[in-house]
Amino acid sequence: MRSPSALSKYTLIVFALLIPSLTAYAATQQSLSRITEVEADVRRVESKKDHLPIIAIETLKKRFDEVIVVDARSKFEYGTLHIKGALSIPVSNRGFEVKVTKLRKNNPNKDIVFYCNGFVCGKSYAATERSLKAGLTNVYAFDRGIFAWADKYPQLSVLLGQDDFDSSNLVPDSTFNAHNIDANKFVPLSESAAKKGAFVIDIRSVSQKQAYAPFSHSRKMETDDFVKRLEQFRDKPLYIIDQAGDQVRWLQYHLEKLGIKEYYFLKGGMSGYEECM
Repeated sequence: MRSPSALSKYTLIVFALLIPSLTAYAATQQSLSRITEVEADVRRVESKKDHLPIIAIETLKKRFDEVIVVDARSKFEYGTLHIKGALSIPVSNRGFEVKVTKLRKNNPNKDIVFYCNGFVCGKSYAATERSLKAGLTNVYAFDRGIFAWADKYPQLSVLLGQDDFDSSNLVPDSTFNAHNIDANKFVPLSESAAKKGAFVIDIRSVSQKQAYAPFSHSRKMETDDFVKRLEQFRDKPLYIIDQAGDQVRWLQYHLEKLGIKEYYFLKGGMSGYEECM
């Protein structure tokens, strides 16, 4: 039997070994909490969006030079396709209220219009509500979204750094859907393809991967890093996983631009996989 002093030393050693794991766990939970807060915020705002100030697409076009347009989506989505002249202030990032408050202070007499991917996205609603709660006035949500705008006004849109493009350059829904595979088929297909040299890429955020990562045969890469290294993967089939099936929509533009044809997305992302399984 160990003496009390030996037990104390043993306890201290075990505790010291556990500290890094506990710290990492706490950081992960904090990140996940932030993601959950944003998702809940979007869902909550969607439920009462009729009470938020909305601007129609024709009105925004008419007043385009009189307002400040803000993209509430991620930097990656903004870099792929955005309204010409729009500022990027992701609603999911910390410091959103500080940035929009500063924007209002520097532009006291201009209306601010937030947009995202459209009705089902919800980030334009969340950005508008949070701005109102922060004390801002004359803020609006353009809830038709970037696709409707770019399709109708390509001359006032920027696609992969190119402005005034032809709307035929937009990837249609049919092309996007053709590259989506249901979870029950994606899993065995990607596992079999990986054994033959295909690449299975998980582009979810670090916190999302830490929370749930069932694909042991996948490479874990941040989206921006993956895009920068796409040339390295162009000669092999690609099976790509995101969180909700929407981030890959923007990635598809980069794949198509490089002429990569053999690529597949997990339909509905990891959220769709969890529902299916």
